[in-house]
Amino acid sequence: MQTVFTSYKLMILYMLQNSDKALSNSFILDYLLQQENNDYFRVQEAVSDLKESGLIDKNVVGNRSYYQITESGRETLSYVLPDLPESVRKNILNHLKEHHHELRHEILTPADFYPSGNGSSYLVRCRIIEDGNPLLDLSLQLPSREAALEASRSWPLKSQSIYAKIMEELL
Repeated sequence: MQTVFTSYKLMILYMLQNSDKALSNSFILDYLLQQENNDYFRVQEAVSDLKESGLIDKNVVGNRSYYQITESGRETLSYVLPDLPESVRKNILNHLKEHHHELRHEILTPADFYPSGNGSSYLVRCRIIEDGNPLLDLSLQLPSREAALEASRSWPLKSQSIYAKIMEELL
């Protein structure tokens, strides 16, 4: 009989195997925590355990962590996939399909922030990346951590319209 902890790991591996992009920690958490009776700390522990076991890789971009399944993770999943119910697999595939545009957008529009040299303000770096090439790299100095956090959170949602306005003004 499989434990809830093992179920988390199977679901995470299955999500990563079926995504054409790396998935953010928040995307993985959001999905798993939507399911009934799931525990944030146990989900984080499952992610950490998969990373330590070499079944997934972690890449940090700014203040976000992204995960991809490793070859070892794919091989492991192939052995234990029958333990993941078909209904759960379909639910994961539907979730990935429903959020495909959101995933693509998130990867292509990273934003991060850090304290500026003077210590009282924050520098926010917002980028648009297409096929690995930077289209826009914008840095803004903001007066507080809260403002920097809000700007970095809203960037993925507003980046395309901001880019269009900049191009309209320049060309």
